[in-house]
Amino acid sequence: METLKQFQITGMTLSGFKCYPETTELTFGCPTVITGGNGRGKTSVADAIAFAVTGLPFFGERGIDRLHSEQNPDLSVTMRILDEANQPHTLTRARQKGRMTITYDGMEVRQHELTGLFGEKDVFLSIFNPLYFIEELGEDGKSLLERYLPRISHEQVLSQLNENTRANLQLEDILSPEAYLKKRREEIRELEQRLVYLQGQKDQAGRQRRSSAVRLTDLKRSLAELQQELAALEQKRFEGVDLAGLQEQLVELSERYQSLAGEAPEAATAQIAAPEARRKNRRSISAKIHPAPCRLYRQSQGACHEIPPGDVFI
Repeated sequence: METLKQFQITGMTLSGFKCYPETTELTFGCPTVITGGNGRGKTSVADAIAFAVTGLPFFGERGIDRLHSEQNPDLSVTMRILDEANQPHTLTRARQKGRMTITYDGMEVRQHELTGLFGEKDVFLSIFNPLYFIEELGEDGKSLLERYLPRISHEQVLSQLNENTRANLQLEDILSPEAYLKKRREEIRELEQRLVYLQGQKDQAGRQRRSSAVRLTDLKRSLAELQQELAALEQKRFEGVDLAGLQEQLVELSERYQSLAGEAPEAATAQIAAPEARRKNRRSISAKIHPAPCRLYRQSQGACHEIPPGDVFI
């Protein structure tokens, strides 16, 4: 079976399906508008089309038991279509006692063969129900688009941008929108972390500045107090002191010093002469006592050598 490039639904037969317990025939035109109040079966028709092709409801829910009619447990949906060559085809999906059967043009087929005809489930439901792509696929929808949408060259992207943006992105390597956005998000996250760090540094500097200002104020106050104490001590420094009397004593002592300094040479001369006089006196005494030992020696030896005056006799 070849993949259908396009098809048109011309009619459906529902039986035991939600609010259609009895066999109901629906005929579709081109286009077809379905109207009605709440609970009249509008969504049931959409669920029937999705069920016939994919085996799931309109929003792709897995719980298909709710598709069964309470009055008729044997579920059957038949969809009649025209392909791109205007050839009619019939697709029937039935579920009885928990067993699912699929027939296409009277021949039993499997789900993977229907996928080859109508495309994979996510693609069919996204086209048939855009809310399925937005609300149900979420992030998986991006991968779906990348698989099926044609790749656009870098030059084609730049050609659709304004001059300033084109100049900024000219040298950027854009492998895919997702990869580019991921890279940019990482850069933004790093910048945000850097911003938080710098903000912390700024706050810390602000706290230090305020602390320094308080400390400076305290130091200035301490300096002022010390200056006041110093001034008070300067005032008390000469309290009770007779400066005039001290000045007169200083003058008197200076005069006495000068007077004593004038007499000093004569006293120095007397001090120098005294040792010389003592030496002369010692020599005179030695001369007087010198003959006696000599006489004693002559008497004992019969001779005596002359001892020079001033030498010490032993």
